[in-house]
Amino acid sequence: MIQGPRLYMVSILKRFRVGLTSESPAEPSLLRRLVKAAYLFLLAGGIYNYCTRIVWKSHTTVPAVDEEDVYRVPVKVTQLPGRRGAPRVPRAARQRAAFYNLSYVNLPTGLTPDSDAYNEQLALAIFQTNAVAAGRQGVGIFPRMARLNHGCSRAFDVVYTWRDDEGALVVHALKPIRAGEELLTTYTNTKRPRHVRREFLQEHYGFECQCAVCSLPDDLSAQSDERLNAVSDLYTRFSRWQHQLISGSEAAAAAISIWRLGEEEGYWSERGQLASDVTHVACAHSE
Repeated sequence: MIQGPRLYMVSILKRFRVGLTSESPAEPSLLRRLVKAAYLFLLAGGIYNYCTRIVWKSHTTVPAVDEEDVYRVPVKVTQLPGRRGAPRVPRAARQRAAFYNLSYVNLPTGLTPDSDAYNEQLALAIFQTNAVAAGRQGVGIFPRMARLNHGCSRAFDVVYTWRDDEGALVVHALKPIRAGEELLTTYTNTKRPRHVRREFLQEHYGFECQCAVCSLPDDLSAQSDERLNAVSDLYTRFSRWQHQLISGSEAAAAAISIWRLGEEEGYWSERGQLASDVTHVACAHSE
């Protein structure tokens, strides 16, 4: 996964709204709606604000959003692809072409093109740049999904999940996406300040982020960073409940503040899990 050829929305097949409006209800009402959002979150199979299956494309239209991996390997890869006991580059011509068509960073210099050493390092660079988690026991290469470019905070509009029962990675939209809009996901924790995000992305993926959030004027970027930092601090406070360091009411208040700041920032990707967590808190206290 690296900034490169873009993926765009072709059509929306199904939409299921899960979440709160931008109205300003009283806190008790908001808490009840958080609980309701968690219930809908579970009904929707644990998918965030919108349970939307999408059809996507790069240069050509592809038939479905669900994608099986080119290959899947254990989480820890300690050998180069092609070595005995290590993952191998797929042999099927179509899969092999899809694999080698992916972008990559950190390819060692000084290697002779087409030599065994070069091919091994190239395969490893492609793998390390594009592999994503595929269940608890492995990671995989998903060529279409790897075309998703990065966006920070409210700039990204899709997330992906691995489904063990289907053996496939599925991409879901977080909000309505019009035909022709680029599909963006996130490569990192985007609740960090802009300069930290950019440093991480430059080091690990070789680009300086120019997403809609990172491109904000300095004053608006500072306001965004302040909101995101506050959300991070509130999550830290919310997590103290499990250690009995704050009360249920205090945990619920933190969740409400996270939700409201997320509404201001347009940061919605964690709402489903937040609603589920606050429901657990409420049930534990019979609140």
